[in-house]
Amino acid sequence: MLEELINYTNTLFNIDISTDSRKRNFVDARAFYYELARKITICSLYEIGKPLGKNHATVLHSLNNVTCFLDREKVNRAFKQFEPIIEQSSKSYSYLFYKNKELELRLDKMTTMMNDLGIKLNEDE
Repeated sequence: MLEELINYTNTLFNIDISTDSRKRNFVDARAFYYELARKITICSLYEIGKPLGKNHATVLHSLNNVTCFLDREKVNRAFKQFEPIIEQSSKSYSYLFYKNKELELRLDKMTTMMNDLGIKLNEDE
């Protein structure tokens, strides 16, 4: 997913955002990518910066200080383009979250039942 966002950003800005440059157009393009990646994916700051050779602090700095200068219309258009992917990942995440909670409840019930029967699960108990 991050590679798709990088390619989209490269195409949109007509530059290679992995280029190590401090020129304004490169900084803005990377900030655009960071903004999209943060909103669209569930990746950590470290994971977002890694494909570009940037660390989490660089990504955080950009999100806090550079993204306010971005063209909001351009950002909103990008969100709309990736909306089907966002919806799909959101549904997948929701489903996994639901299944995880379901499994936790089942495990709690089984643990309670085992304790009621006097069966110890850990030797520490």
